[in-house]
Amino acid sequence: MRTQLRNDAKNLDEVSLLLKEALDKYLAKCDNKVLGLAMSLRRDKVAATHNAPIGERVSWKNYTRYNAWRGRVWFRFESNRFNGFMTNALNGFPFHIGSGGGGDYDSPWKMVYKAYHYRFDRRFSYQTIAGGTIKEPVLYGFTCHIFEDDFPSLAKSMQQKALLNIIADEKVPMTYDYKWTDAYTAMTDNDFCWEQDSQLAVKSSSPLWAQKKIEKIYKN
Repeated sequence: MRTQLRNDAKNLDEVSLLLKEALDKYLAKCDNKVLGLAMSLRRDKVAATHNAPIGERVSWKNYTRYNAWRGRVWFRFESNRFNGFMTNALNGFPFHIGSGGGGDYDSPWKMVYKAYHYRFDRRFSYQTIAGGTIKEPVLYGFTCHIFEDDFPSLAKSMQQKALLNIIADEKVPMTYDYKWTDAYTAMTDNDFCWEQDSQLAVKSSSPLWAQKKIEKIYKN
């Protein structure tokens, strides 16, 4: 059972930043960190069948539908070092994840993810000319949602926007997209995806057959 507290984030950008902080705090315990975070959400009504706003009852018989933002979230971590389940990392933060798990799940980093698995065998390690290790992108993707009631300032802001937009005869923004990637990771991703002739993997701990595969790719 997670102990959750209402949060004072005023907008979804603040929710995203606070989510990253919560993850980094947890991952630091196992010498890991967040390298990327992305979300694609839409404003909707969510029933309390699996979870509910703080203080409300979770039940299949609770037919109340609450204002929420739902969609998909993607995480990118430095490594697979992780203690417990993803929900453990979110303890205390009112962010709900559903189906999903490890893998690309059509993430914003799918290009580098596919490039890595096309070029390399994940069983071995590879190095750049400079000696840096090329690591497999560690990605997770989940369905997710947050309840506006758990973010009172966000809920108030949305109510004010709705009122102003009604007066102005305009629609309230119903979607939200966010993407953040660590600056160094973003730079190396770009090099890795497009500079196939840069001899990125001239050193390898792999056997001869794997090295030949790499040489063939880079010669093409």
